[in-house]
Amino acid sequence: MNPTLVLSILATVAATSYCSSLNLALVQASRAGLEEELESRDLGARGKWLLERLMEASHAVAFFRTVGRVVLFSLVLVAFEGFGDAARITLSGLAGTALVSVALIWLFTSVLSSAIARHATYTVIATGLPLLRAMVILVGPLLAAVGFIDEVVRRLSGANLREDETEEELLHSIEDHKREGEIDPVAATLLQRAVVFGQTTVASVMTPRTDIEAIELSDDLDTVRARVAGIAHSRIPVYEESLDSIKGILHVRDLVGYFGRSAEGLRLGTMLREPLRIPETKLVGELLRDFQASEVHMAIVVDEYGGTSGICTIEDVLEEIVGEIHDEHEPHDEQPPVMVRLEPNRYEAEGRVPITEINERLGLSLPEDGDFDTIAGFLLDRFGRVPQKGERDEIPEAVFEILSAGPTRIDKVRIALRGDLAERRDDAEPDAPDATAPAGAPDLLSSGEEPDVAEVERRR
Repeated sequence: MNPTLVLSILATVAATSYCSSLNLALVQASRAGLEEELESRDLGARGKWLLERLMEASHAVAFFRTVGRVVLFSLVLVAFEGFGDAARITLSGLAGTALVSVALIWLFTSVLSSAIARHATYTVIATGLPLLRAMVILVGPLLAAVGFIDEVVRRLSGANLREDETEEELLHSIEDHKREGEIDPVAATLLQRAVVFGQTTVASVMTPRTDIEAIELSDDLDTVRARVAGIAHSRIPVYEESLDSIKGILHVRDLVGYFGRSAEGLRLGTMLREPLRIPETKLVGELLRDFQASEVHMAIVVDEYGGTSGICTIEDVLEEIVGEIHDEHEPHDEQPPVMVRLEPNRYEAEGRVPITEINERLGLSLPEDGDFDTIAGFLLDRFGRVPQKGERDEIPEAVFEILSAGPTRIDKVRIALRGDLAERRDDAEPDAPDATAPAGAPDLLSSGEEPDVAEVERRR
């Protein structure tokens, strides 16, 4: 075989393998890690150039990798022809050439290059920076065409903005690393919460208006003392006539001097601190910065008409990242909203049960993108008002009956499945509870454990 041809094949294999390693490294590298590597090597303007044109660099390297593979296949074909008369090339000979070419390409430009990129990601990129710049310059016109095609396809497909795609990819990456044991589950949960934190609105984390514990401005000292003792919060909203007119926030420590003494001289209005007032649509990340800047730790959430929707504290915001925070005054046995099975295809749910759980457990398809998150919110939207006990609402798959409701909220609902869904659920559900269990003991659907009958009866 011609020595020049052999050297050409080896050089092409090496170049193609290097381009493959460089391309894989660019795909696998995190921006933060790459910035750190470039800074440690003091690459200055060249490093900044790469960070600004990562996508272009990746496309350029992929182009030369493809060229290398085509050239390698051609050289192997020429070498194979050199072993015999070109006029007698057969189909089996071409198949052999293809097999050898595929083996070489797979071994050197896939297996070897993948290992190099995985174990020396940032070193490969940093050392190849001059070559990257040359590649981008050489295929500049082609890169412009690639960018145009990518934008056309994105618009035709109706894909989300790149920020949303990046967020989704990051969440998948965290989940993959957790599954492979590379990230501790607790750390993975914190990272996932931090990723979605910036897109969470105040409306989804606030304490709703119906759950606000507040003091009226005209209350006397004895009433205030009793309310403070019962609320067990350090900051309490103070309103005049209604919660739509919250005058300020009372810090309990400001009342300490009045405990055990006469109420003479007490002016509740002079002790109030001005809260932040924010819309429901404000992002919790922005609210956290507002809390830090103003040193105020409670905000009044208002709707589009200026009414009070709820309150949001710095604790509510932080819980979006670290999970539930309990202090020494809060009960640790607070139960999540419960849904129970009364009998096949008949269920009872608290109004606070999320729509997502209702759909998942019962196989319904209630809307999850409306202005409500719970079954109570769904029914309030359907009725257009607060329904009374005994009122019913029907959809093709189920009938909803109000079991308990207050002046401003739905507390408990009975759900009866019907039609094809009821038949499917009846076939899929386990047999009724054991005959030795107390009559009427339902299944707790909110957990996979056996139901605590006494707890179910108490909650009913």
